[in-house]
Amino acid sequence: MASHTVLHSEVYNLYAPQDLRLRIFSNKGLMSSSLQLPGYQRAQPGTVNYGPSVPNLILMLAECEARANNLSTAEELLVDFRKKRMPTANANITYSSQNNLVKLILEERQREFAATGLRWLDMRRLFDDNEYNNLRSV
Repeated sequence: MASHTVLHSEVYNLYAPQDLRLRIFSNKGLMSSSLQLPGYQRAQPGTVNYGPSVPNLILMLAECEARANNLSTAEELLVDFRKKRMPTANANITYSSQNNLVKLILEERQREFAATGLRWLDMRRLFDDNEYNNLRSV
């Protein structure tokens, strides 16, 4: 059964062309190859796990390390995580500050949990965070 979820263009554009997670989405509508819908979800998961998951825990740990100013540890966690989702050459990141690294990790969470319902937990958690609450939450 196909999903009728379409990612917001800002979220869809967070994915690099080499990101394997793009295979979950299509750029065409379900019934028509002429309808262009970048970010159209090919298939929805049968269930959504709202409990702990390895990707969630790794990204949470990376965010905690970055916020604690352990930038090299946070970077290592994030790059290792990304290597499982794209070619190694594309997994490396560049950042200029602690704030920038935390934002990169939060963007990775957006890519990882797009259209799963798990972004709601980040939306609630970051609502009162003056530094990071303006990230797109779709």
